[in-house]
Amino acid sequence: MWFKHPRYLRAKENFISSFFPSNLNSFNYILPKVLFICGGDETYCSNRGMLEKYIAKHHKEFVTFRAELAWEVISNLGTHSNVNALSLEEWLADFSDVVIILVESYGTVAELGAFSLSPVYVKNFFLY
Repeated sequence: MWFKHPRYLRAKENFISSFFPSNLNSFNYILPKVLFICGGDETYCSNRGMLEKYIAKHHKEFVTFRAELAWEVISNLGTHSNVNALSLEEWLADFSDVVIILVESYGTVAELGAFSLSPVYVKNFFLY
């Protein structure tokens, strides 16, 4: 096995001996806040796109995403055929720091109703 090779063991020992607990301070990374943005179809409702562009331009500390993109990835994988829309959106809301719902279509009204039933997700809501 390669991890028992003398050169690997020597390199590992050198790395460990040169690593001090004080070096941990240099690993302070600030992760971006994740914003899950729900809105209407872009063809008819442009508010979500405008908000995403504004955030991308003026707030680099935030990362935005849409449920549609997650659906696309999951459908291309073909491994999670039993995932329904509500389960996916609950998982995405759980993953997010903030859920922004732009109530501009029947679908977003349904999302608002579904998310508002859970006290866990209500604390992350921002409605517009």
